[in-house]
Amino acid sequence: MTTKRGQELAAKLKAGIETRAAEEAARKSEAAAQQARLSQDRLELLDDLFAFGEAVGHLTVSRTKKHVVLSFEGASIRFEVEGKADKVAVVGGDIVDGTVLGLQSELKRWVVYTPMSAGQDDQELLFDGGLERLVELGLSITTPVE
Repeated sequence: MTTKRGQELAAKLKAGIETRAAEEAARKSEAAAQQARLSQDRLELLDDLFAFGEAVGHLTVSRTKKHVVLSFEGASIRFEVEGKADKVAVVGGDIVDGTVLGLQSELKRWVVYTPMSAGQDDQELLFDGGLERLVELGLSITTPVE
């Protein structure tokens, strides 16, 4: 039985193209799943910030799908969904412009990134001192010294 010339090469090329297409589809699927996980993590963060504000008891707290606002005596901090799914902008009071909360993927924890000089960012874990600093800067509320 004779085969047409080039059929073996054609089969190899076809298999290679199909493998590459399948890998690309898998990559896109994983990227979409990752984006969905990050969006869910960000919504949970907004829920946590809202619950924090309510737990303080003396703050006025508001929440939409895209932001949480904590207010006290005319001052406020706004945590707002912005851009990438792993970022939340923070504005208010004396908080440095450009401050964001970012999800540190290796730690799976939220970090406060505050712009400093020379393009560097100061980094502090949100629930290990970062939120306290934001409340102090944004609402002028400090915790009692022990």
